[in-house]
Amino acid sequence: MDRFKLAVCNELFGSMDARTYIPVVKRSGYEGIEFAPYTIFPDFNVHQARKRAVEIHELLKGEGLAFSGFHWLLAYPDGMHLLSDNSDARRKAWDHLKLLFELSFEFGGGTLVLGSPRQRTIPDNTERNSAIRRFIDEMVFFIESIEGSKSMLLIEALSPDQTNFINTLQEAAELVQQIDSTYFQTMFDFHNARDEKQPWDKLIEEHFKCIKHIHINEIDGGAPGTGKSEYRNAFSAIKKLRYEGWISMEVFTTPADPERYISAALQFQKKIFHLVEE
Repeated sequence: MDRFKLAVCNELFGSMDARTYIPVVKRSGYEGIEFAPYTIFPDFNVHQARKRAVEIHELLKGEGLAFSGFHWLLAYPDGMHLLSDNSDARRKAWDHLKLLFELSFEFGGGTLVLGSPRQRTIPDNTERNSAIRRFIDEMVFFIESIEGSKSMLLIEALSPDQTNFINTLQEAAELVQQIDSTYFQTMFDFHNARDEKQPWDKLIEEHFKCIKHIHINEIDGGAPGTGKSEYRNAFSAIKKLRYEGWISMEVFTTPADPERYISAALQFQKKIFHLVEE
């Protein structure tokens, strides 16, 4: 149990100010927070964003909490696309990722989960292999710009109803292998693995080498314990393989009572960990 580092993704707090929800996370028993950048950097003005990152880092340290990383990287502002034929839209997206790495550095580094399905979908007029080649070519230059950043970009496998680019953990692992950089890996999300053919534990075992972050949630996107998902085998695999990264709860709701909601989820996770220890 002690080896698992538990975090919460902050967008479940809705419009609540960070000064209010950061203590809530601490009281609930979590160790870290994963942030959706658009929730804490309103306009992404470089100077103001760096100032804000330092401010929130101080708030975290004041509560004894850690920064676990960013996700929803390209949700805002509009006009960004990693694979676009439009060079302006493509450059805007890659420059935005670079800025997020710089902001992550202000927190001491972390994992940056590349979900953002709309901003990475292969355009209709682009052939798949060409799109993959374009992504790899862009990553070569991107990696050069982030060396020494203490962070890594994690490509997230998303279901086909969300995007047509990287739909399985196998595809994510193959892309990681092609790019071959410690700065580019993948992660595991229980909700997004709902269409995978293999059980969760088998997926984790097969691709563990490049899994550097975990999102825990129910298949329907709710908090663990609010549905009928069976986590025990998956966490047995994680324990056996000595996973040392974050387990961050990402849910797709804004609960009326966030503290009660995340506290219940934590207690459920502890029960699973206890069963794994037996």
